[in-house]
Amino acid sequence: MSKIKLLVAVPAVLVLGVLLVLGYLHANQPFRDFAVSEKKIVKDKWVETADYKLKVLDVKEEKQKEAGELAWSNLIVSVLIENKKHQNIRSQLLGETFLSSEKASSGQALDILDEDGHSAVLKFGKAIPCQIVFETPSRDIADLTKVWMTVMQEKGHQYTKYVYHF
Repeated sequence: MSKIKLLVAVPAVLVLGVLLVLGYLHANQPFRDFAVSEKKIVKDKWVETADYKLKVLDVKEEKQKEAGELAWSNLIVSVLIENKKHQNIRSQLLGETFLSSEKASSGQALDILDEDGHSAVLKFGKAIPCQIVFETPSRDIADLTKVWMTVMQEKGHQYTKYVYHF
């Protein structure tokens, strides 16, 4: 009876030991570096990302409410967007687009609207005129030279940051 227990216990202990060592080695792998490259977006010129093409046409500010220091504005960036995927990339683009400043992120894109003011449908292979709307405190965009639009795309461990300076 003790030989059977020994034949079962020894391989079980060996397997558990190997799993413990492999788990320890896996948990202590060196951290993978993420590479970030930066590309500039120039007004009236196409910039091509992995999933779409983007051209900035115009920028304007619409005051929303005046409440002293807490005044809010909509910063509206008019763009042409050409979808290169066979799916609607609107939500992806909303998640990747935000305003930045020297201090911090000033706000994420609220919506992407078509010419009629409805949520834009970005169809494959067509350049659609759209407006990217950012709601942000007016004090953050009082001087547009200190604010810029950033589109951040990630593919694996490679990030590409597309920057448009107003």
